[in-house]
Amino acid sequence: MNIAFFTDTYHPYMSGVAYSIDLFKDELERAGHQVFIFAPLLKDKNGRVPEDPPRVYRIESLKQDVFSEFTMTLPNLPPIFRDFRRLKIDMVHSHTPFYMGMYASIVALFYNLPVVHTYHTLYEKYTGHSLFKGWYRADQAVMNLAKDVSVFYSKRCDSLIAPSEKIKKILQDYGIKNDIAVIPTGIELGQFRDIDKDSFRKRFNIGIDKKVLLYLGRVAPPKNPLFLVDMLKKVIEKNSDDVVLAIVGTGPSEDELKKKFEKAGLSDKVVWCGQVRKDYVPYCYAGSDIFVFPSKTDTQSLVLLEAAASGLPIVMLRDEGLTPVVKDLENGFDIPNDDVDLFAEKIFTLLHDDILYDKMSAKSVENASQFSIKNQVQRLLDFYGTTMDKHEESSLRRKMMRGLTREINLKDFFMEDGKLKIVKKVEELRRKLRS
Repeated sequence: MNIAFFTDTYHPYMSGVAYSIDLFKDELERAGHQVFIFAPLLKDKNGRVPEDPPRVYRIESLKQDVFSEFTMTLPNLPPIFRDFRRLKIDMVHSHTPFYMGMYASIVALFYNLPVVHTYHTLYEKYTGHSLFKGWYRADQAVMNLAKDVSVFYSKRCDSLIAPSEKIKKILQDYGIKNDIAVIPTGIELGQFRDIDKDSFRKRFNIGIDKKVLLYLGRVAPPKNPLFLVDMLKKVIEKNSDDVVLAIVGTGPSEDELKKKFEKAGLSDKVVWCGQVRKDYVPYCYAGSDIFVFPSKTDTQSLVLLEAAASGLPIVMLRDEGLTPVVKDLENGFDIPNDDVDLFAEKIFTLLHDDILYDKMSAKSVENASQFSIKNQVQRLLDFYGTTMDKHEESSLRRKMMRGLTREINLKDFFMEDGKLKIVKKVEELRRKLRS
């Protein structure tokens, strides 16, 4: 099968969407399929255009001010049409409802292809990311508009993929009646096994006597990073002076977060690791003790799956339906009502109860084993097949093509009792007018 992925977010800008695309692409190609990625042409922080692997097609793009973290692609459709004709695409898979999603819809319509869309982002939750981030009401209005566009787009796709039950329910509440499959992004489980546990600590000068709480992800408002300040303060107050918080990742809230830690007198308890290479991420988990997760806006959160695969107990704020990987009281704690005191208490318990820690660590590995990328890709392929079959049956163009291929007896169609039907109708009308 030849599959076309369309995305507004791809390298060198790293995000959960780009990571998910890479994981599915690599495993699909291992299974014998070909994946073609259509993405904006982006430059890295040094102004260089990164080298892409085969089958990645870049569209000329420019940055726009309304959503600073998204890219606007120029209307450069002819190359896309030319490439589609040559590539013989079977399935279009959109990962965005915006610019590249529009292109996905146009080429799918032109070539009569089915479109599957993965709903990656709850846009109405991403306030603070638009040009109007300093004005809450305007900012919220813009993000609500982005949500409305995404819902409008989703309703016009053949079928949808929700990365979690949480998102499926939200889409149904939006009034979307398309077929929706829940297919979380899987991971390559092997990369999280037999990892050197000392590498991470040596690289960032973390003593072997320290207990490491790990936050890994973007440091941005939707991830609720300021919660980490109060959480760490409460943990330290519980006589856990040997605890440090390692923050792996960067983002727009980084400066504000550093100031908050400094004001709370916790600067020496925080290790800022910055952005690390994807292949080094397993070492970050291996060198840590507990994974902390304060976000409530994620649609699936791969980091939870990765942390579990690494054998870390997880303490997170409750987010119903986000992931089946974390099970409260089994491999971590699911804290309701943003209760920072309870969050800190559960961390303290894990750090001082070795039997409980080992039990939860083993359960994390067991839970994660269900979500190998190989299993998830098979589910994706099955859903592709169902979508293609339904598209074949419902496609107006297909119906027209089938109709035109039938033999039509023109004489029977136009003639009745040796006369043209239209002539007969006219004669009947004349008789009625005379009577």
